[in-house]
Amino acid sequence: MINDKSTYKYKVFIFDLDNTIYDEMLYLNKAYEKVVKEVVNRNQNFKYEKKLLNYLIKTRINEGRKNIYQKFILKYKINNFTIDDFLYCLRNVRLKKNSILPYKEIEEYIKKIGKKSKIYILTNGNYIQQRNKYKAIKIPYKDKIKVIYASKSGYEKPDPLLIIKLINKLKINRNNILFIGDSEIDFQTAQNAKIDFLHVNILKKLLNSYGI
Repeated sequence: MINDKSTYKYKVFIFDLDNTIYDEMLYLNKAYEKVVKEVVNRNQNFKYEKKLLNYLIKTRINEGRKNIYQKFILKYKINNFTIDDFLYCLRNVRLKKNSILPYKEIEEYIKKIGKKSKIYILTNGNYIQQRNKYKAIKIPYKDKIKVIYASKSGYEKPDPLLIIKLINKLKINRNNILFIGDSEIDFQTAQNAKIDFLHVNILKKLLNSYGI
């Protein structure tokens, strides 16, 4: 039975990034602003910039990322903004270093475990985009945390190879590692690597129940 105290027993913690350490929409809101500004610059007939931005944000929240580009250009009949243009905006939005705040519970949790434990982040997704996200997040022990960009290596979650390599490198027992994430892919990754898993929402509830 996992409780608040038992989550501190591990020696190594592996976190997912998006929607585990922080709310990804904090990044995407800025990225979608960049998309809309570029579309408006190319199409002088668009006057409702806020309307375009709200559509992207609501669609992402309600329907997820799948086909969001296609839905966007069909909705507003945009014919001079390619999928490559869209992805470029998502991956290259400029944000100030440490300008995005993490979940408060996770911030406090990392402050505690970071004193004695090793912390890693394992994230899928475009390397440039994920790197930019991490640079923008204000997180304790940022200089100590090591980020593993799975997609860059070619071994994306739920492939456990990168975790297995980490286990071998650290020469650590699997029972001393906890994976914290927010998705079925994260859970399956932990299962495949034969390490413990804890959903971030459960962790936050545990921490809040103890006044964190």
